[in-house]
Amino acid sequence: MKILVTICGRTGSKGIKNKNIRSFLGHPLASYTLSAAEQFKDRSEHEVDICITSDSERLLKLGESFQDIKLVQRRAELAEDRTPKMLVLKDALSQQKETTGKNYDYLIDLDITSPLRKVSDVENALNTSIEKKVDVVLSAVNSRRNPYFNMVERNEEGI
Repeated sequence: MKILVTICGRTGSKGIKNKNIRSFLGHPLASYTLSAAEQFKDRSEHEVDICITSDSERLLKLGESFQDIKLVQRRAELAEDRTPKMLVLKDALSQQKETTGKNYDYLIDLDITSPLRKVSDVENALNTSIEKKVDVVLSAVNSRRNPYFNMVERNEEGI
């Protein structure tokens, strides 16, 4: 089975500037996801390719420090605030197919902002997809408190 692991990151973050490459416990945030992807590939019985798709030169440069991770320079129109992630994934898949000639059976997209992910989490998601014959597996966690606790909303009466 052929699997493509994608790691997507843009330069323009609205919340925390350059969050994907900012230091988290002594390492760039993205390095945790890159490491998990690399370990998944090393442990997998399947044929796994990994790619970073980004418009950030700094994030792509970080990807160069990992073995065998393909770099996909994201076009400007795929790096806008409102660009649907599905378009980014389709572009990465298309570029990887063009480069490798492979038709992938599965695409696993790993968010950079989940540094506590374990390799077993990735393996479990893939196994769930295969066993349950589903197209999409998402991970979620119950909120520790009401999400409105820290939220401000604007309505017709003000803020």
